[in-house]
Amino acid sequence: MIVSTGGGKYNFYFSYNYNSDGAPIASHCTISRFIEGELVEVSIGTAYCHPDDTFSKERARKMTMTRALESLFPYDSDITENWNNMQHRKAFWDAYLNRKNLHPLVNGNR
Repeated sequence: MIVSTGGGKYNFYFSYNYNSDGAPIASHCTISRFIEGELVEVSIGTAYCHPDDTFSKERARKMTMTRALESLFPYDSDITENWNNMQHRKAFWDAYLNRKNLHPLVNGNR
């Protein structure tokens, strides 16, 4: 998914690692920024699934995205900086939460 915020253009996606039995063991959210026409990886959030837990792709995505965004746009004691970072994180969450509405096949547009 592509997000524009704070004068920057970003791409983020999710990936998963599986064990030999095909069960998911780790989830990742990778955020990259477009810099001079190239995608440069700027943050990765990772979550591991305990063997006794039931894997949930939605929960894993939320955990990994939260971690990646906190690393890239951290909470700050300076109220102005914290507000700016919150707006950046919000742009990513809006894109993620509205992803189904933006998909052309969902809206009947081809």
